[in-house]
Amino acid sequence: MASAGSGKLTWGGPALGGLMGEFSGHAHKPSTGAGCSDDPQPDKPFEIGGSMTSAISTAAGGSASEVAFTLTARSGGAGETTGERWKKFKLADTKITADYNSPPATPTSASTDGRGCTTGSARPVLSTATPTLRAVVTDPDTETDLQAVFEWQQYNSTAGTWSALGSGQMNSLHNGGTGSVQIKSGLVQGGIYQWRVKTVDPWTYGTSSGTDASTPTGWCEFTVDLIGPGVAPGVSSPVYGSDLNQVYGAVGRTAPFTFTASGVSDVTAYRYGWADPPTTQVSVAAGASATLAVTPPPPAPADPTSGGLSRLYVVSLDAAGHISPVNEYAFNLGSATPENASYKLDDAVSANSAGSAPAAVPAGGPTTGVAGRFQPGPGKAAPTTVTFDGTDDVATVNAPAVDTSTSFTVSVWARSDGDTADYRSVVSAPATHSSAFLLGRASTNKWRFAMPQSDTVAPTHVNTFSTSSIQAGAWTNLTAVYDAGAKQVYLYVNGVLEGSTAQPAAFASTTLQLAGDFWNDSPTFEKKWKGGLADLRLWNRVLSPGEIAPLAADLVGRWTLDGDGTDSSPWQRTATPTASAFYVEDRDSSAYSALQGDGATVAATTAGPVLRSDQSYTVAAWVRLDSTAAYEEVLGQGGTARGAIFLRYDTATLKWQFFVPTVDVGTPSYYSARSTANAAVGVWTHLAGVYDAAAGTFKIYVNGALNGSIAGRMWASNGVFDIGRQRFGTGDFFTGAIDDVRAYQGAMPAAQVAVLFAG
Repeated sequence: MASAGSGKLTWGGPALGGLMGEFSGHAHKPSTGAGCSDDPQPDKPFEIGGSMTSAISTAAGGSASEVAFTLTARSGGAGETTGERWKKFKLADTKITADYNSPPATPTSASTDGRGCTTGSARPVLSTATPTLRAVVTDPDTETDLQAVFEWQQYNSTAGTWSALGSGQMNSLHNGGTGSVQIKSGLVQGGIYQWRVKTVDPWTYGTSSGTDASTPTGWCEFTVDLIGPGVAPGVSSPVYGSDLNQVYGAVGRTAPFTFTASGVSDVTAYRYGWADPPTTQVSVAAGASATLAVTPPPPAPADPTSGGLSRLYVVSLDAAGHISPVNEYAFNLGSATPENASYKLDDAVSANSAGSAPAAVPAGGPTTGVAGRFQPGPGKAAPTTVTFDGTDDVATVNAPAVDTSTSFTVSVWARSDGDTADYRSVVSAPATHSSAFLLGRASTNKWRFAMPQSDTVAPTHVNTFSTSSIQAGAWTNLTAVYDAGAKQVYLYVNGVLEGSTAQPAAFASTTLQLAGDFWNDSPTFEKKWKGGLADLRLWNRVLSPGEIAPLAADLVGRWTLDGDGTDSSPWQRTATPTASAFYVEDRDSSAYSALQGDGATVAATTAGPVLRSDQSYTVAAWVRLDSTAAYEEVLGQGGTARGAIFLRYDTATLKWQFFVPTVDVGTPSYYSARSTANAAVGVWTHLAGVYDAAAGTFKIYVNGALNGSIAGRMWASNGVFDIGRQRFGTGDFFTGAIDDVRAYQGAMPAAQVAVLFAG
């Protein structure tokens, strides 16, 4: 060392070790006078290698945290003993550069044939004697030649020891790659095995080569079971017996079923379902039975209320996943039962017309006798409804209408009188501290079905929301289902499933409330319903989709046109034919069973309106088009200044058309939904037009399939209903045959339109 101020200093540190290497060079910058002939000399970079490489390698191999080197000036080997010169080293520019290979990391994500890595009683039971072992290999360096090296051992239960059984490896793995090895031999029935894996990184540097290896993973255990349950599980039910000479229960009624292992000690699960193979699985302790709630669906979905021969398929599984023979448990299922309670809400006392629950007792002054969503007819008066003011109006049934601790369905028609941006219940089922269910609106202007899991203050609860928004003033059918067997709730809006959520628990209610609810010991926690209610029905069973869809649209007129214009619905809206009307074969070749239009005078007309056109409605008919020369009107309802509803052939586009004026004036614009294909001449075709007042859409269906849709809002019309013509202008009389004309109040779901076509 040297000092500009005092000359040479004495090194006071530890004794220097052996010489690693040296470099000779000149760098001279005198402060005064001349020195060397080439002064001033620039700074001199230099490198020293020598034995430094081996010293660093030794330190790294010993896992040393650091290694130190000393830079000194030398002259003739005398080191710092020479006093006539000195060297200054730039610390900031001094560095050691080493090429090295990082050892690989211990493998991760070890998996025994896709079953993870566990030991002891949690070890997986495999159904194969040739499992695949897998793990992910990594290295701090960028690598393409990593090796996953596996070893496996077998357990000797007598000696309580492990012994080596085999090994294998996968080579040429990239960093982060998955190494795998399949054990191809040596495993036997009932054997217990363990395995582990390490990562090996081969390296080459110059003429040297070697490998670095990680520590291995922990041991992963497994056992082998190659033999499955040999007998089918037992199945029994206290409600659904197996005597095929008897009829049991009802469609949609949930009841307990018990599955037993039939003496097989290693059964750990059962699968059950109404089709083979069954798919719903429940786990049990080894050899144990399982009792669970199951809901029988209708044996024939196309006939959703009829019972018949039903089969519940059940298999058992062992820990290895082997499946037993199937138990095909057959029983005769009873037909669907009627409502437990039905409140039409079209009278002053809100009476129950089904079951034993009492009438709903009003409080606060709800308004009864309010016009609803129907036009009156000669054979039936239009049912009225109840309107609640959203402040204090409610109606309470002082008894449980259904048992909410098990499966139930509730359906109601509701009309919202404005977006109140808060939670309000249409109907609920109060208990001691909270309601067992709440059906109504959410603050997001969506429909909501909520079910708490316990009758407590601030209970855990599940909300199921609609996808569609609430339209003020539009009568909407809401149907909510709790399936205790599936532990699931379903929310249908106008017959269409819009929400489904898991529901793990339920409890029994004590009352039923309309236009309000009970929550956190308070009847005013949420605000009251503001709007109308009608036709509330409750069942103690699960209604299937095929039973719910028809609830969205009520038949208000059907004219089969079998020789006259009789309306076979209870409304008795006869469509009087014109004097020139005559009848031909229908699509089933039945004589005098379809009205034949002549394009000039033939039609049939009711005495008054059939549909409340400002609310949802559906019209449908079978037609055979005989001419494309002009507009051909299949059916329609009139307004004041012009027609309101047109289901027709459009000669301008050659399409079928569902056609509605935007307003009731002489020359309006129109909403028009057309078929995708041209109308076929001489071919019986089923047409349906659906107006959804809640969604604000007009849709046309051809032969049961949706063909066109357009957004829009309908207005109220009170003209007559025509078959085979429209009321204004030239009349656009139909040329061809018309059969089985139907009108529904409500937006028929697509699935139900398909049923109407198929039927």
